Amino acid sequence: KKILKAIFLYITEMKGFAAFSLMRKVSMSYKAAWVLLSKIRESFFRNRDMSQLKGTVHADGAYFCGKRRDANQRGASHKDKTSGIQSAVYVMHGAAPSGRQRRAKNFLPGGKANAKRRLNRRVILVVRELSLVKGEGAVKTRVTVVRKEQESEVMPFILRYVEKEATIMTDENPAYNQSSSNFNHKTVQHSKEYQTIDGVNNNQAESFNSRMRRAEYGIYHGFSNKYLMFYLCEFAWLEDHRRNTLRERFIQVAQNLTRSGRSLYFH
Repeated sequence: KKILKAIFLYITEMKGFAAFSLMRKVSMSYKAAWVLLSKIRESFFRNRDMSQLKGTVHADGAYFCGKRRDANQRGASHKDKTSGIQSAVYVMHGAAPSGRQRRAKNFLPGGKANAKRRLNRRVILVVRELSLVKGEGAVKTRVTVVRKEQESEVMPFILRYVEKEATIMTDENPAYNQSSSNFNHKTVQHSKEYQTIDGVNNNQAESFNSRMRRAEYGIYHGFSNKYLMFYLCEFAWLEDHRRNTLRERFIQVAQNLTRSGRSLYFH
């Protein structure tokens, strides 16, 4: 009964469901709640649709995990030699240091701690097929996790999930330049505009990244790169089934869980 109740509570949330919330609502331990939700996400991963997209496709990438933290002090911001870090700067350097010296001595945000966090940073790549019905947005979503948003990582993913006859829309990132050789490739320069005069944009891919960001900050308060793909598949499913009824969504989640069988990642 608790599992069925957990599935129902899960499908009523559109921006993710935190284990702490499930723990309170169903009266179970945090560990049990986290493992149960993780198994639901695993079922989305193992039953994900891997067919190719066609028509008009929006593509984009975004960085997650490894969020940097600002230093407590930001270095020499004025010439008051008697205040805080400014005194230490003058003692060490004899004068206000250059930007290069401040970075070397960790007076500016950064340093070794942020260098370690940067190793955990990942890029989520998303391609979304637009509906033929105007106003319905995207209907199919494909996702993956890579280390950098560069051509060698981006193009194999796009070639795998997008048909050659498709029209693909991206921003001006050079990682997508090779798309022009394989697809009808259109770009929008976000440094100048949200979309071109003739309607070229990648808003549907960016809306997916935005929902992931809202979940990161407001629901889960951070992602681990170890489980990031499971969360990606979760939100891809939520996006593609957002117009289904609660009954349909409940049946789909239950079927995914039963088809998956024994968990391969959470025991």
